Amino acid sequence: MDGINWAQYALDYDAMCAANPAYEENLQHLVSRVDGWQLPADAKVLDIGAGTGAFICALSERLPNAQYTHLDFNATMNAQALIKYRDLSLNVNVIESTLADAEIPRQSQDLIICVNALYAMADPQLVLRRIRRLLKPGGKFFLIDFGREMNVARWSLYLLRSLVQKHGAIGALGWFWRYRDSLKQNRKGMQAQRRGNYWLHNPSELAFALEDNGWCIEELATCYRGDCDLAICRPY
Repeated sequence: MDGINWAQYALDYDAMCAANPAYEENLQHLVSRVDGWQLPADAKVLDIGAGTGAFICALSERLPNAQYTHLDFNATMNAQALIKYRDLSLNVNVIESTLADAEIPRQSQDLIICVNALYAMADPQLVLRRIRRLLKPGGKFFLIDFGREMNVARWSLYLLRSLVQKHGAIGALGWFWRYRDSLKQNRKGMQAQRRGNYWLHNPSELAFALEDNGWCIEELATCYRGDCDLAICRPY
């Protein structure tokens, strides 16, 4: 549908995120809020569209005794995540599946994370209802989702400036050359957005979708340089 080579993207994903300060900010949006949620020490945490596992790794510093489930359909992403989990001695249940096909008990999770994955799913409204059924009463749903069309030129300039500060001009240009194939996947994603393959929304539209599908919104904001919406919710 979108033409993106997710396997190719997965191999370079961590390097691309490491070059992107806005990605680190997304991690901090989650980590900085966890203590205030008063989750149980052995909380059950599900990451939907978990990719290479960065959010579970970051959470493990605050919730070392939590029971983590990593859900992603892409084998290469999952393989990259498993390397990280083993390096950190984390026992994570990795499920290679879509949410629709995964066997996860209802009302079993204390915290569900979904970062930049909902927008690409076939029926986001249905997914929001499925996620709600998986949370325990009083559980938390942490959502970051692409809502606006990605401007690849704008993001490339942002990355270039960041890389020049870290590595100088020659190092920055070398980085762009090395990861040129994965950068092409970003352009394919932008084209898919323009074709209507992905769900685009503003904060108000996301809030309406959440409330219409049984969520009580505790916090709503924008992040990722204005391209994403962030919501923290609990089931009604």
